Amino acid sequence: MRTIFTSKEFYKPENTGTQIKSPFDLLAGIALVSDLKFNNSHIFLDLQRNLGQEIFKPPNVAGWATGKGWINNNTLTLRLNLPDTFFKKKKLSFMLNNSLNQPSNNNEINNGAYYVSDWSSLNLRFNHLNSLDLPQHLLDYLIPSDLKFIDTFLPLDYSHSINPTEVAIKIMSLPEYQLC
Repeated sequence: MRTIFTSKEFYKPENTGTQIKSPFDLLAGIALVSDLKFNNSHIFLDLQRNLGQEIFKPPNVAGWATGKGWINNNTLTLRLNLPDTFFKKKKLSFMLNNSLNQPSNNNEINNGAYYVSDWSSLNLRFNHLNSLDLPQHLLDYLIPSDLKFIDTFLPLDYSHSINPTEVAIKIMSLPEYQLC
């Protein structure tokens, strides 16, 4: 593994950002940045299922579809909206599979009590930066490749104060964040 991860070929531009993150990789990345925790494991499993991958339960012996197989009309919208959903503690817009013997009252399921996110560690890490340096540092932290198009998500005028969490959510909602 050391040989692979230290080789120059591993980090060549043509080899980075060429795969779409699996649903589990996407959720793990969001969880690391937002300190996301699910109080109900069935919500986490249903979220994975709605993204197309339930960990340890592949659809067949060949495993899950990869690459563009992770993206369709439903999953793309969900993937792009997840960071903002978790930040604003919005309701997750999917129904639990009642075969799990979970509550069937959608208001009870989606009231936000089943997950907690805390973006304070991200803010502490990047709060010292001025508004001109913050976007590039967050891009380097969240998208460690050459797929950085800063002008596609932030206004050109950075003279106003920018909150690290707000910038991170904009970056994590980019199609480039879906790549690894």
